[in-house]
Amino acid sequence: MKSGSLGAGIIILLMAVLLTPVVYADTNDTLEVAFKLRSADPAESSKLLGTLNRDSLTNAQRDKYDFLQAYSKYINNDFEGAVAALEQLAVNASSMDMTMTAKSFLLALSGGVQQWERAFDLIEEILPNIDKLESIDAQESVHIGIINFYLQADEHEMNAQYIKPLLNKPYGLRFKCNAYLQYFGSLLESVPLTITEQMFKEGIAECTDLEEPVIKLALQGMLARFYFYSKDYDKAIAVIDRYLPASENLVYKAVVHEFYELKSRLSVVDGDTKTAQFYALKIIKDSPPDAISISIIEAHKVLYEVAQQESRYKDALFHFKNYFQAKSRNMNSENAKMLAIQKAKQELNDKSLQISLLDKENSLLKTQALLAEQSANNRTLVIFLMLLVLCFMGAWLYTRRVNYRVLQKMARTDGLTGIADRRYFTSAANQIIERAKLENKVVGFIMFDLDDFKSINDQYGHAAGDKALTLCVEAVKKVLRENDLFGRLGGEEFGILLLSCDTSLAFILAEECRQKIVVLCEQENIEYPLSASFGISCSDKCGLSFNSLFECADKALYQAKHSGKNKVKAHH
Repeated sequence: MKSGSLGAGIIILLMAVLLTPVVYADTNDTLEVAFKLRSADPAESSKLLGTLNRDSLTNAQRDKYDFLQAYSKYINNDFEGAVAALEQLAVNASSMDMTMTAKSFLLALSGGVQQWERAFDLIEEILPNIDKLESIDAQESVHIGIINFYLQADEHEMNAQYIKPLLNKPYGLRFKCNAYLQYFGSLLESVPLTITEQMFKEGIAECTDLEEPVIKLALQGMLARFYFYSKDYDKAIAVIDRYLPASENLVYKAVVHEFYELKSRLSVVDGDTKTAQFYALKIIKDSPPDAISISIIEAHKVLYEVAQQESRYKDALFHFKNYFQAKSRNMNSENAKMLAIQKAKQELNDKSLQISLLDKENSLLKTQALLAEQSANNRTLVIFLMLLVLCFMGAWLYTRRVNYRVLQKMARTDGLTGIADRRYFTSAANQIIERAKLENKVVGFIMFDLDDFKSINDQYGHAAGDKALTLCVEAVKKVLRENDLFGRLGGEEFGILLLSCDTSLAFILAEECRQKIVVLCEQENIEYPLSASFGISCSDKCGLSFNSLFECADKALYQAKHSGKNKVKAHH
């Protein structure tokens, strides 16, 4: 379950405002005013800093001055400059509090720019030192950095576990309300069944006196989303209608879009297609062309659903393409992030293992030096210790080799096209169909093969045939949805299993695949004509089993082949 931008985007948006360095009693007035204006009026804050002579400040004031300089670089999108300034401050700070504050800001920046190896190194440095911090402000800043890191790394369950005990500590209202916001968001992302309406009410009540509308409205938006996921639509509508006008006065577009998204989705549930379309379009028109967020993805989905309900099938196809493209971009970004995180974790584990091996080797050398001074009878112990290290290293190398073979065994793709081979496709299809039975969902199946493929092989050679197959797969991939299963069934024959897809939508997708194959081959300037014939079946007509879907689609494909080829036929 995704909690949307209030669970992640809003918290990252507020990160800079909430990362607060230590406030010292002897800070001069100008420095104090510059610090207070750092987020509300960054230009004025920088102007005030320009009036100060760093050399005349005390060590504590220099720390704050250097922190504000780094913060100014961050606000002005000079991330490299901000990182360099914070790294220097972490080394030269006059107190442990400021050192950890600078590192917590570095931690947040490292996660934000996908430098996960640095982030994992920083988290290992910060966590053991939290209890050593003296000031409440420093503790709050470090906690915010850690919480934000868990959020960026999608460690939502761990984040909720980390935040829960902090809610009972004597921290400031500003910190506590932001902690509630992140706590609720992480629970909705990871273990939604553990969160209750009463928990929301208690958190919101505790933040009544907070004078920061963005956090208070974000909490209300999170409550509305909780109601929406719980299918308590009347309460969700009541919250949205009450607080949506106030949200439109905020400069934080992510909060506004959160309310617009829920309003449009609730309007779809309520059958009010005009209102749903109105707020979905507001999100898209209010966002930069290349922007991507959960709210934007859901807005495209609402427009698709509205057009489909109103039988505007051409518009439905247009909005479905936009929805699919936005969701694919977001999924690609998330996959790239997860791969980067896994790589950083593996490198950290390898580094720890290397250190462990070096420690063992060092220990062995010391033991050998001691044994050298002893009698010859103890040489057996030296040999034993050396064999022990060799066995340890051998076991480690063997484990890595076994893991590598396991990964190799997991490869179940067709060697030429890179998609699922028949064996894996059949197994995965049966699993999807079993899940569809439990969830009472319809399943569509598309079978297609290349027209006159044998003549391509005979006339132009097998290399040309291989190219035709790969071009065909490349064209079809551009059309398929995120969860569609695509596989090569044998030779020039392919299959696509479509969860939650009826005959009409399967026909639209198959027709677009057919057109994409023709267009792509024209763009590639290949010397032979290339097209494909498609057969469609659906579980509502053929039964919910792979064999029945396969048989019906095969019959439809036969009709497509014998009615002129390069056609799409559905089984009725």
